[in-house]
Amino acid sequence: MRDSLLSSPGSLAVAATPAFAFSGLFFRRLPAWGEADDGQRDGDRRSGRICAPDGANPWQEYWGESYGLELKQWMLTPVFGMLEAEGKIGDLVIDVGCGAVPVTGLLKATTARKRILVDIASDNAESAEAIGIRLDAEEAGRREGLACRKALLRACAFLAISPRTEPRTELADTIVFSEVLNYVDFRKVIQGFSVFLKPGGRIIVINLPFRGNASLFSEKGLKENRQLYEFLDEHDFEIEFKAFPKRPARETDESQEFLLLVAQKPFRSNRIGARSC
Repeated sequence: MRDSLLSSPGSLAVAATPAFAFSGLFFRRLPAWGEADDGQRDGDRRSGRICAPDGANPWQEYWGESYGLELKQWMLTPVFGMLEAEGKIGDLVIDVGCGAVPVTGLLKATTARKRILVDIASDNAESAEAIGIRLDAEEAGRREGLACRKALLRACAFLAISPRTEPRTELADTIVFSEVLNYVDFRKVIQGFSVFLKPGGRIIVINLPFRGNASLFSEKGLKENRQLYEFLDEHDFEIEFKAFPKRPARETDESQEFLLLVAQKPFRSNRIGARSC
């Protein structure tokens, strides 16, 4: 058993720098769900270079307050409700690539629930129930790296736990990846964050291959849904729920459809995220 949350996980370390960066861009006030949105709606753009208009702020265009709020609310509200009713969300939720309006804001607030909102452009804001942490998602597995160490220290302080005495790494009940897997090495990101997911905890993925700013996509980003299924199967995750909310009528090939997926981490595994501190 390792001594610290900050110690290196060895074989799970990742080595890449991010495929994109937005230096100098920070969050503005996080609007509440349901506030007026006259910006970009979903759009069914499926392929090709989907880039921000000339002069637009690319971060705001694709992760800001007006990006697909109604679509995500429509997709996620019933799924979150189903998981809540079955007691499967839990008290600690990590929202990876949360953007300006985290989808986890749709979850019911409780006295025990805490949310950790991770984004490369986070303003590091903090409240009693949520904390924003500025971190490139690909750094999550590099626990010996300065960026990850700083993020872990802030998260531990928010949760009022000691990073040097907490007996296990796995802390989160649920981790949400919302439209981020096109932009990063999706295998490294899921693997890096899954270390912090409790055995039996869940990941929730919302993703559409090729939706977003194609000029910022990672070469190792998620290109089709089958890649995700294969990765989860390889690491013993059980897919509990899978839906394609925007699938065209009579479409049978799910490889590049808008995907909403819930998968459970194994209670015991010799592979991903199974190591102790």
